[in-house]
Amino acid sequence: MEDTYRLDFAESVRGYSLWRRGVAPGEIYFINFYGSDLWVTTHERHTSYRCSYWGRSLERQDEALPKMFIHGTRGYSLFSSYYTVFDFEAGRVRSVANEGIALSTKGRSIVLCIKSLLLHEGILYVSVRVSDSFLLAAFDVQTEEFIWQDHWNGWDIDSVHIVGDRMIALSRDNIQIYQRAD
Repeated sequence: MEDTYRLDFAESVRGYSLWRRGVAPGEIYFINFYGSDLWVTTHERHTSYRCSYWGRSLERQDEALPKMFIHGTRGYSLFSSYYTVFDFEAGRVRSVANEGIALSTKGRSIVLCIKSLLLHEGILYVSVRVSDSFLLAAFDVQTEEFIWQDHWNGWDIDSVHIVGDRMIALSRDNIQIYQRAD
């Protein structure tokens, strides 16, 4: 392998960091690939850079993109409690919402800390933390509603894999296997 192009954000996006209590080198939060583009979200004003990973262009965008799960020309993400749909072809956010992105439990809506894990057949599988409770949940990207959830003990869910009609989920000290019910 040969190093053909390098993007170094250490100096170009230096900025004040609350965590380091002072000026810090640039940090990359998320990267997303679409076609021949690489979208890089940095900590500097949560700005994204769109660049061809062949080294031909670097374009600053005012959109801050979380880690996206891409299907067709759109990227989907549930991160923290924000649901984002991004049109990679047009290079712009189609929608961002945090209202209504909540699980309903015992008749009341609760605020969530959410991390997307997998997009499969229009369903975004996410790890959800509510105080000291942990859930694996399924979010339909078309209806923008949670359609399934399962309570876990102890830790955030780290990964989800789908093999045939089975879903395998992993947390720090637990593996659970689910079978599709038709």
